[in-house]
Amino acid sequence: MKTKTTLSLFMGMMLLSTSSFGQAYWPEDFVTNKATNTYTEVGTVQDGLDSPVDLDFNKKDPTELWVINMRTENVGGNTVTYRNVGTASQQAFLKKDGNSWHFMSLPTALAFGSNGNWANSPGVFDANHRGGASAPFTGPSLWSSDFAIYAQNAGPGTNGSHLDMLHGSPYSVGIAWHKDNEYFTFDGYNGHVAMYDFAIDHGPGNSNHDDGRLRRYPEISLKRLGLVPGHMEIDPQRKWLYINDIGNKRIVRIDITSGTVKGTSSVRASERLAENVDMENVTWEVVASTGLDKPCGLDVTEDRLVITDNGTNEIIVYDLTQTNGFPELGRIKLSGYTNVMGIKLDGDGKMWFVDKTAKTVVRIDNDNVKKRNAVGIKEISPVDVNVFPNPFNDKLTISGLEAENFSVSIYDLSGKSVIQIESSLSEINLGELTKGMYFMHIINDQGNIIHSEKILKQ
Repeated sequence: MKTKTTLSLFMGMMLLSTSSFGQAYWPEDFVTNKATNTYTEVGTVQDGLDSPVDLDFNKKDPTELWVINMRTENVGGNTVTYRNVGTASQQAFLKKDGNSWHFMSLPTALAFGSNGNWANSPGVFDANHRGGASAPFTGPSLWSSDFAIYAQNAGPGTNGSHLDMLHGSPYSVGIAWHKDNEYFTFDGYNGHVAMYDFAIDHGPGNSNHDDGRLRRYPEISLKRLGLVPGHMEIDPQRKWLYINDIGNKRIVRIDITSGTVKGTSSVRASERLAENVDMENVTWEVVASTGLDKPCGLDVTEDRLVITDNGTNEIIVYDLTQTNGFPELGRIKLSGYTNVMGIKLDGDGKMWFVDKTAKTVVRIDNDNVKKRNAVGIKEISPVDVNVFPNPFNDKLTISGLEAENFSVSIYDLSGKSVIQIESSLSEINLGELTKGMYFMHIINDQGNIIHSEKILKQ
């Protein structure tokens, strides 16, 4: 890692930037305290970064950061995975699928799901590289983050290591995970948002797409700008999909719980699907349409929107809590960086972005970034609580609360509440959880958080 200025790295419990976990940070503090921002180049060309356009944390392990390289159309993209990212034990793994020329041709974005799968959007017109002679044939691909599957030969008769691919969105420039294997895509060719549900993936290198579902949102017109990404993200609490409508120099949002099926889509399906429809009567609105040149990278907390502008190489923060608009809270000029694209917030009060030309991943730290509490939940001084064993198999023991009634709230890494337990017992059974990482709050009978901890189910 190359550090431009000296900083001390706080290695506390990593929480995602959402108040689902009771604690989050104020992104605008990076603006008001910009003079004390520290920029650390966590990833460089030595790790395999040659054209990074997007990044995302693995929702099953927030210490693992994935970066996607666009590269060239005929070669296909690749990824660099950082484990223990930003620490002294950081490791970088450069991986390329054998058939990425088709399944990852000119990737513009990636998005992780809570199940450990991730998907990329394709910037190519035709993944078969025939100029669309029969039909433009490309769309988002689904992948596993398991190194035993991803970028490995799946065996005779298989086609790369991809888990699934649907082929209805050429020139896609953004992608956002919703739930399970369901993703929203910025379809640059058709000029609208498309929702792809891979349903049950067909397995590494296979080709059955019959259970796939495709829903299009043609009421909201979007415009791409070449291969510059227009990133997207869903607010998991309010269910708004935020989109950088880069070609129209604006940011829009769609209520993904709204709309009704109009009928069979006016865009012909490229393959047999379980569903191919257009949606109508969708609720949507413009978030910002002034002061933007090339809105590109995007991330959202519960009440703040953070974007990068690829034209001005700035980070811009918006307030999402107001009833009469979305005021801009400020900007950070990223001096020395000329091609800023994807951005992510972690839950430890840091920003991360990629610069395609500089071939780098950059982390922004600032000791003046303040924590804030979740709405409706007060966090009080920690009680001397011990949770063990951690990692665990089925049961956790909680010591230090023998005289109190308390509740336990467990969240997955997407912010979804998975278990709520009212208890006065020292042992709780979490056998119903699937294996993976979770966040736990212990809340007293006054409704205050008295202990928070990251837990791992083995």
